[in-house]
Amino acid sequence: MNLGKETKKNLEQSIKNQGKKLGFKSKNGFIFSKIGENFVTVTYVIVNFCKLVYTIELKKFSYDDIFWDILHMPDNKKMPFSLRANGAFSAPSIILSQGEIALSSDVEAIPESFLNMVEEKISFFLSKHEVNSYVLSHKDIPCSSTLMCLAFLDMDDPSAAVKIAQKEIAAGNRLG
Repeated sequence: MNLGKETKKNLEQSIKNQGKKLGFKSKNGFIFSKIGENFVTVTYVIVNFCKLVYTIELKKFSYDDIFWDILHMPDNKKMPFSLRANGAFSAPSIILSQGEIALSSDVEAIPESFLNMVEEKISFFLSKHEVNSYVLSHKDIPCSSTLMCLAFLDMDDPSAAVKIAQKEIAAGNRLG
């Protein structure tokens, strides 16, 4: 289905409104929430007025605090949570899910079904995994070395984090 501009705008507003009912805050094109000791960001965009493309990401809330301590940016801890979701200097996240949803004529049902799917994916992941353990056992995730360092620091094991960082620097890797 191809949405008109006004319908697209209403759909985006409905996602924000429905997200707020579920405890999410919103900014342009994404919603975010602290869930327990974790932080979730959901980015979404309506493409060509016919599909909703999304990414669901998760990280420990503490990862940003650790990251900002390392970068000597403690004031970031006082900034709005949206900085953790899309700030230039924020800790990386685990990508839980990416996908797209074809838009139907029942535009009113899309926000609820989309956000129910988001909540199901987050709940399923958190019921099966603790974030630090997941990071340390999945070396194939984007930014795995950075995430592993943050996980070890979060677990009060700085020597393990330093070993990873030294190995990456010795290999000439500056990111990830």
